[in-house]
Amino acid sequence: MGKNIKGTLFLDYVRMIRKRKDVDWSKYLTSEDLEIINQMILPSQWYPLETFQRMGIAVLDEIAQGDVMVSYEWGRQSMDEMLKTYKNLSVKDDPHDALEKFKILRSRFFDFEGLDFVSQTEKSVSVKLDLAYEGVAEEAYAYQMTGSIERLLELAGAEGISSRFVKKAWERDNETVIEFSWK
Repeated sequence: MGKNIKGTLFLDYVRMIRKRKDVDWSKYLTSEDLEIINQMILPSQWYPLETFQRMGIAVLDEIAQGDVMVSYEWGRQSMDEMLKTYKNLSVKDDPHDALEKFKILRSRFFDFEGLDFVSQTEKSVSVKLDLAYEGVAEEAYAYQMTGSIERLLELAGAEGISSRFVKKAWERDNETVIEFSWK
């Protein structure tokens, strides 16, 4: 059985694709993908991760013009949007508590483990990502998550945040690991 993602996250890509009627999405998406996209997307329903991944590649190519930094900025903006709905994610002066709440919330949107904290200190955390992307799609997703997590840390009172990729699956490492630290 394949991996799945909740419609809540799926819907962002669907909206972007539906807006751009000038793009031939069939060069990225299968006929099954297009059929799903043209249906009503329900936030609580499960959708195939493979479709989500292909939509991500399509959006990266056609809307972001292949620029992974657009994914980073989108990650920051999507965290702001997420906090409008899930207000309990915003934890003043406790970055680790905010990260734990984010991990728990995020696990409700995927039927598999895709994010884990592999090490933590008082002023740092290393995050392992696994969505089985390949190449530039993995890189774009990693930048998106970096933007989201940096923004969450900022809102939780962390200052002087820096991040770096310790491992990069898109460069043939077996996983992607991002290290975040703050003052």
